[in-house]
Amino acid sequence: MRKIRTGFTETEIRLLESNPNVSRVSGRNISYAPAFKLAAVQANMAGEPPMEIFLKAGFSIELVGQRTPTESLYRWRETYAKYGEAVRRAPRPWKYR
Repeated sequence: MRKIRTGFTETEIRLLESNPNVSRVSGRNISYAPAFKLAAVQANMAGEPPMEIFLKAGFSIELVGQRTPTESLYRWRETYAKYGEAVRRAPRPWKYR
């Protein structure tokens, strides 16, 4: 039976935030550093499996989830294919009010 995750504990959040490949962590989400995303996509395109990329980057699979590496790389590869390396998001106006 699979355990359903309800969110990260404060200890888990601090642990994730100490990883240089993480830009932000909320109670349920991890935002990865853009440099890590790019490096992960390039490593994956060179044949490295998603799970191995995340393990080498210092992530605990028990913490981030078994499917997270594969699902994240799928999204990131799509973005990379569409926009290339120079993806920069425009600032969101509502963030600067």
